[in-house]
Amino acid sequence: MISYILEVSFSWLIFYLAYILLLQQEHFFGVNRGYLLITLITGLWLPFLQIETTYTYPIPQLSYFLEEITVGGQVAETVEYTNYWHWSSILLGIYGIGVFVGVVRFVLSLQKLHSMYKNGMAEHKSFYTLIKTNSIHSPFSFGSYLFISNNIALEKQAYQYVIEHETAHIRQKHTLDLLLVECLSILFWFNPLVFLYKTALRDQHEFLADQAVLSHVPIKEYGQLLIEQSIPGLKIGLVNHLIYSQLKKRINMMTKKKKSNRPPYFRYALSFSAFLLVFWTVSCSKDLPSEAEAEIAEKLSSEKLTASKYKPTESDKTSPLFVAEKMPRFPGCEHIAGNNKAKKTCADEKLLQFIYDNIKYPKKAKKDGTEGVAIVSFIVSETGTIKNPKILRSVSQECDAEVLRIIELMNENGLVWTPGEDGGKLVDVTYNLPIRFKLK
Repeated sequence: MISYILEVSFSWLIFYLAYILLLQQEHFFGVNRGYLLITLITGLWLPFLQIETTYTYPIPQLSYFLEEITVGGQVAETVEYTNYWHWSSILLGIYGIGVFVGVVRFVLSLQKLHSMYKNGMAEHKSFYTLIKTNSIHSPFSFGSYLFISNNIALEKQAYQYVIEHETAHIRQKHTLDLLLVECLSILFWFNPLVFLYKTALRDQHEFLADQAVLSHVPIKEYGQLLIEQSIPGLKIGLVNHLIYSQLKKRINMMTKKKKSNRPPYFRYALSFSAFLLVFWTVSCSKDLPSEAEAEIAEKLSSEKLTASKYKPTESDKTSPLFVAEKMPRFPGCEHIAGNNKAKKTCADEKLLQFIYDNIKYPKKAKKDGTEGVAIVSFIVSETGTIKNPKILRSVSQECDAEVLRIIELMNENGLVWTPGEDGGKLVDVTYNLPIRFKLK
């Protein structure tokens, strides 16, 4: 959960910085609105999109690794363990309170709107409903409803400008944007980026509505109306107000000379690079070699094994292979119908089950809080028995001893692997098995 929140926050931060640096001052308000909505939603689902990219290690074939096996153990009760759960519960409680407060505010806003609708006088127009109220508030719209106060005197021309401004909000369905960002502000109430997005979206809404009026109204006349109508009154977070933000910002945007009617393609291309950066960082998980694999590969490299296969020479008949044409398989799956892949999948599952059924977390390791990955190397001989087990990476004396015990237990229980084959001959093959000891 924490990882998801961090990835979402990182995505929104990069997208928002691109907006501030490249797009905020542009007059293409519809494009900017689309950018904000797309990046807001994209930041939510990108962490779920995971694409693996392969990192080629210089000598990947030298060491055959089985899937890592995790051995869990219940940690002894300690003050630290108790405090961990204590603080996590507190944080979860704080988050729940924040969500509850947000939901209450949301519901109260809807109730206030419903009360104004119920007590107002409705006039049905072609594509919206005009609600005239007796409260003192600046004009605003919500959905297809336009609320205007009877207690604010407006000249006929000014009244028409107000209607045009608010109907622009209605036509362009700005309420849907506000509802989306309001829901996100409830779930991510602790994240200031949500509120920055909310402010940026409201800016674009107002610029778009102003643009609709200014298409046939002089800037000076319309700007004077905004100043005259800058009055205190009812403010509801879910609605589009005629006056909701700093007049200076809106008037500056109105009076700013538009350089060109063509979109600034270079700026939008640069903002698109933010998508690539976030996608690569959040969604592309690199399949890097683990620390353990790197350690073993380095060990093998130091022994001057540079071929993808190491085959025994005439002078070294006892040397095992690291990769064979047919790798050995844990017993119990020869009855499986199908190709070698199906048998290998079955054998890996049975090996995993054997380890889980027999391995035990050493008591001393539990008491000491010992965790880590032990890597054991062993040879599956040409007769199917296990020989020469040894620890390549140590966790502790107790954990290492338990890992060796499990490997040797295969011979003690009479388990005979299906031996490996190479060039039509049965051969010895070396395996490396990572076993992770992790306390819960």
